[in-house]
Amino acid sequence: MDTGWPGAHRVDDARLPFCGRSRALAAIDDALRSVTDGAGLTLVISAEAGAGKSAILQHARSAARGLHLPAITVAAVAGDARPFGPWAALYEQLVGVPFSSSSTASGDASALAVALQSVIAPRTCLLVDDAQYLRGDALHVLILLARGARASAHAVFVALRSEGLRALLVHLDAPVRLDLAPLTSDELREGLRRIAPDDAAAVATFVHARSGGNPFFASRVFEALLREGTLQRVAPGRWALTAPIADDAQTPSDLREYIEARLFARGEGAATVACALALDAEASADDLVAVCGLGEASTLDAIDDLLALALIEQDEHGAVRFTHDLVRDTAAQCLNGGRRARLHRAFVDRFAGDERRATYVRLARHLHASGQLLAGARAYADAAGSLLAANAWRDALLAVKEGIELANQLRESVDVHAVFVRLHEIAVRAYEEGGARETALDHANQRVLHARKADDLAALSRALARRAWSIMETRAPDEALPGLDEALALAQQLGDDDLAFYARMHRSLYYQYTGDEQRAIGDAHAAIAAADRLDEAEARTAGRDRLIASACIWLRLDDAEAAAGGTTARVAISQAEMLFGVRRACLWYLRDRLEASHAELDEVARALGAPHLPPALVRGMILPLIQYAFSAQAAVNARAEGRWNDALAHAERLVENPLAEGYTRRGIARLHLIEALLGRNAIGDVARAGAEIARLPRDAAPPNLFGMSLTRESAVARIAVASGSPDAADLVREAGDVLKHRARRAPLDVDLALEQLAAAARTIGMDGYAAHLLSAAAPVRMRRAGPAGPPEHPGLRLVR
Repeated sequence: MDTGWPGAHRVDDARLPFCGRSRALAAIDDALRSVTDGAGLTLVISAEAGAGKSAILQHARSAARGLHLPAITVAAVAGDARPFGPWAALYEQLVGVPFSSSSTASGDASALAVALQSVIAPRTCLLVDDAQYLRGDALHVLILLARGARASAHAVFVALRSEGLRALLVHLDAPVRLDLAPLTSDELREGLRRIAPDDAAAVATFVHARSGGNPFFASRVFEALLREGTLQRVAPGRWALTAPIADDAQTPSDLREYIEARLFARGEGAATVACALALDAEASADDLVAVCGLGEASTLDAIDDLLALALIEQDEHGAVRFTHDLVRDTAAQCLNGGRRARLHRAFVDRFAGDERRATYVRLARHLHASGQLLAGARAYADAAGSLLAANAWRDALLAVKEGIELANQLRESVDVHAVFVRLHEIAVRAYEEGGARETALDHANQRVLHARKADDLAALSRALARRAWSIMETRAPDEALPGLDEALALAQQLGDDDLAFYARMHRSLYYQYTGDEQRAIGDAHAAIAAADRLDEAEARTAGRDRLIASACIWLRLDDAEAAAGGTTARVAISQAEMLFGVRRACLWYLRDRLEASHAELDEVARALGAPHLPPALVRGMILPLIQYAFSAQAAVNARAEGRWNDALAHAERLVENPLAEGYTRRGIARLHLIEALLGRNAIGDVARAGAEIARLPRDAAPPNLFGMSLTRESAVARIAVASGSPDAADLVREAGDVLKHRARRAPLDVDLALEQLAAAARTIGMDGYAAHLLSAAAPVRMRRAGPAGPPEHPGLRLVR
């Protein structure tokens, strides 16, 4: 193979041959043979910069085509500000539609990875170069694609520098490893024998001593010998030394000086364009024309010059990047500080008013680099919010981190604290999306602290109310009440119905969790009244949702039906309406109107799968909450109809939801799973249910929440009955006591749980106790009974 090292430059027909990588090439060929047999795999190529990773990928691409295997190349770039990095562009390339208009755009990194897996054909080789630059959601997409390579029967070849290796390997299950070591003097000598057979040993010794065996550096040392005439052509394809190589021979020992000389070889215009591109790796030709101040023709000529000098390269889509990191780093410093600052300011002017999500991050970086720190911190907050709106919560957290680091450099002021409030607000929501509840609470506390220092009572009220949610997600809810009372008092002091609505909503939830029926429902009514004064449809919908949730728990179903009412047709469905639809589905389920309940869930399912899904409720709720509520009710409905496989599938989605193990939902998702297994009762299901019981927390299924009729005690008792345990009778009685207590405190659908337990009791001869359980269930069943027939408004009507 004679493709040369990345960035090597020819002098006539001479270049340092590709050498010393026979083991690596054999590993690539072995991997490709596995792919031809339909075996998916992940191969990770790691090495220091300049060791030839890109050349190995080029070989893999050529060899794949020789075997008639499809090959797709993805090149990561430093500082990529796009949500999901290069993966959204790959999706557009494969599917042929804009990513923003696809249903995948409404999901997160996991949804994008699944979508890519579905469109990447089996036996495709996905070649990912410079993967060390992937961070956040972009890295998560790569991890999921690599994990799924075997099942999808495609190959993922990942090339990255050593510093990015650990972040990738920790998430992968024993991928094939290919670590590229520096070339030895012997390997260089073997390669040089092809073009300088008489002097291969002397040249190899010199090149290796000056380069340390790094192929990129070695190619530059070799070029120096050619330029100086120390090596001259003696025949076609044959070179020889004109004299022994002197110990003090001129070599590019400082490669930066060599690269800088090349940058200025075609004048200052090319160096300016290179510096601008180094400051913003995603800059397009139009961006460079706008910021460099050279005029369109001169800027495009400079790009051509850089391409001719092989300092940059262009892909098939016209995007350019530097041929090597060292070239980019040198280009970034080739102009003095004042000129670089001018370029950063020009980028700021270029991106001002640009509403694209990726541009927010780029704008923040240029503001930071140009010394506009407060504006930069604000831009990072804007970027983080925009990324969260794209469900790229990992990328949002990276922007939050950058913004906090920048704001920490500023002197304390009201404006700086206001920026901190925004940054910590986004961090709370993003960490909750990812299931990091304790970290979310830390940021919620910081948000409250900075809101106090910002002397902004409205921001403080909202921060206190939102922190209550974080508290109730991590621990017993009692700690949440003082903050909620303060939030409501501030709202009333300000006469702000929007803040009052927000505080009432969260306090109603608090009272629900603590079992205070009257206050939970009272605050829900007060929230609706505030929403009516605001005359805001989404707030009104969210308030009615809150009232239905509380009323259903205590079987005040007439109140719940009054709140459910009708819904007006909308052009699009909001997340508030999605959650409202799930609550209505629960209400109709409790009324034994399963057809109407299904109609609600069907509409919500269509909305969850629609393009351009709104990312979050205006007042701080998060997408996983909607998904959790939907899956839970869908599992309940499936069990009610004996669709056990469907119930199991919904339960498994519940277990995977990042909110599943929050304090107020602890164990409920796994109890849904256990109930589906016990209902299906296929071979091995009871044993699996028993194993799942062992994974439950001792205080699973806290009261006053949907799913409260699912209790650990009932599941344990029924497993004991099914497996013939000698203590089954005692466990049945213990479970009966728990369920009867639930029937008094928060009934919901506990009658069904009592009936299930009664059936289990009868199978072991406890007929009398079974009758006792059924008598306890009867009052709850009567309270759930309502007027016959379908509801007046059987589902949300969406207009598309």
